[in-house]
Amino acid sequence: MSSPDKIDTPLATVTRVRPDRVEVRFKPGIKLEPKGIGLILDQRERMGGERPHQVLIVMPEDVDFEMGMMTTDHYGGRKVVDMTLAVAWVAAPGMTQELTSLYLTYFPTHFASRVFTTEEEAKQWLDEEGPRRGTA
Repeated sequence: MSSPDKIDTPLATVTRVRPDRVEVRFKPGIKLEPKGIGLILDQRERMGGERPHQVLIVMPEDVDFEMGMMTTDHYGGRKVVDMTLAVAWVAAPGMTQELTSLYLTYFPTHFASRVFTTEEEAKQWLDEEGPRRGTA
């Protein structure tokens, strides 16, 4: 059975753009909450199968969130951790970018993870990160 290339969740659209890369594009006007993030990670597991992949996450400019977002290890105990090679976060300068960086400080990952201002920078970093991790 093949896995889908695009899945819509209440918070984001998850798309496999190439065999070794998944993009998560959050919808405008959403409120981030742990259950919704769990659904996104479920879909990444479903979509990615056992194949290791990089992830581009694009945050909306203004995003609301539940406080539980900052106190939950969203990757903790999930098999998607073993499939993730690198994550590039795209967040507009300001509160969203600062909170994303703060979260990554409190919940570091075993894979490379960085926050960027533009999608172009994030994709370039993933393209450079891939060869270092044996995916390109």
